[in-house]
Amino acid sequence: MSPRNPLFCKFTEGSWVRCRYGLYRDDVGIVCGHDPSTEASVIVALVPRIPLKSAETTKRKKGAQPAPRIWSPRQMALEWGVSRVRTISAHLCEFFGETYNAGLLIKHLSPANLDDAVAPASLVPFVQASCIREMPSFGQMIRQHAQDTIRINQRVRVVREEQRGLIGLVFDIDFDQATVVPEDDTPALLVPVRNLEPVYRAGDKVKSRWFESCGLVTSVDERNNRVTYAESGSCSPVSHIFLCYVCAFNAA
Repeated sequence: MSPRNPLFCKFTEGSWVRCRYGLYRDDVGIVCGHDPSTEASVIVALVPRIPLKSAETTKRKKGAQPAPRIWSPRQMALEWGVSRVRTISAHLCEFFGETYNAGLLIKHLSPANLDDAVAPASLVPFVQASCIREMPSFGQMIRQHAQDTIRINQRVRVVREEQRGLIGLVFDIDFDQATVVPEDDTPALLVPVRNLEPVYRAGDKVKSRWFESCGLVTSVDERNNRVTYAESGSCSPVSHIFLCYVCAFNAA
């Protein structure tokens, strides 16, 4: 047996796609599943474009799109009325025939309406959504984003091939290749960026990639992929965040 629309296989879970038509034309979303029983076989999470009810009473410019933003079921009910929103849970609801989960629109789209895309400039709406964090591909997605944001003078570790385990500083980056100077004073190496991961140590200045939070690292638990840092300018408890959720505030 084969899926009704075999083209959906091109778009794997966790891949980024761009809409080609409709209200979400040129918007980037993430594939979070497939439904082979329908022509709209690719399930994509997108940042919603729900108009304000007040805007519906005024004449809008032809072709204008509502701004993308996260909506909770409560916000939808307050804006459009409780009768128009079918609340399923605190994070899940249906509104005008569409499903929303953790603030994102969960939309079934035809593969013909999608193109491959790179990750959007801001991942905040996606990393904040529990339905996306629960996807098996989420960890790899975040790791690749961390690799894409590696900077010169940042401390890194080689995670693949013969130099696996080597730690050094990034001296230069040329397209997808990084020149890494090892800590043991051996000659510099040319390493694919995809073979690197950031390394943090106590005393490093770090900041959250997607939240307004920064501070000094107090400890690192690489076995469990977590870093602990004390937030700057706050008496709040020390924060515990996945290694790939933070980046160097000042290069090592």
